[in-house]
Amino acid sequence: MIKPDATARGVQDDMVTDIEVAGFVVERRIQRSLSRDEAEWLYREHADRDHFRGLVDYTISGEVVMLLLTHPQGDAPRRFRELMGPTDHSQAPAGTLRARYAVGYRENSVHGSDSPEAAAAEISRFFG
Repeated sequence: MIKPDATARGVQDDMVTDIEVAGFVVERRIQRSLSRDEAEWLYREHADRDHFRGLVDYTISGEVVMLLLTHPQGDAPRRFRELMGPTDHSQAPAGTLRARYAVGYRENSVHGSDSPEAAAAEISRFFG
């Protein structure tokens, strides 16, 4: 998912191009705002943490781009997390999406499923 900070700056198409150049195939793309319920579901593993409310508020603050990605060599979730870089963009290696596009720790421009199981649940929830 391309997050609201990136769509607000209009860099979502550049990000998608970088994702495709990295070998991913965009099977589906939906640009829209998430509801509070959807954002809370997406970040439910953080529900007991202090930053949860702020994370949800940020996620619903503007449009996102939901991407259904595959990779010809398989294991798209792991490969995409490598392409994203770490949550803290100041630690992100050159060439990662967060090194290139993130503007802050929370405003790190991109979310990716952390496992094949999480990917399956997110695909089911957001793509039907």
